[in-house]
Amino acid sequence: MKLTGIRHIDKIIPLHATGGFVREGQILATLFSKEYHIIMHMPVDGYVLKINDSLTGAEVLANTEKEVWIAIITPWDPDHRNQLMQQEDYYRNSEV
Repeated sequence: MKLTGIRHIDKIIPLHATGGFVREGQILATLFSKEYHIIMHMPVDGYVLKINDSLTGAEVLANTEKEVWIAIITPWDPDHRNQLMQQEDYYRNSEV
């Protein structure tokens, strides 16, 4: 995802602990800047396997080829995996 129009992210706050169950649509994390706050929602019911505690706002905005992630998740129901965006679609949708 490319964040257009945002020049600085002050902080990233994940709202769930590793291993916790999160329902689809619940807030997974929030990105804060002086002008905006961007809410990231859980795409499917599932578990948070890992939180990227070292992620910085600069890394999110750089939009480089480096893999940038907020959380690693796994769907509760394996059939829900088809609801998640595939890697090639993600990169196609993030191009300007």
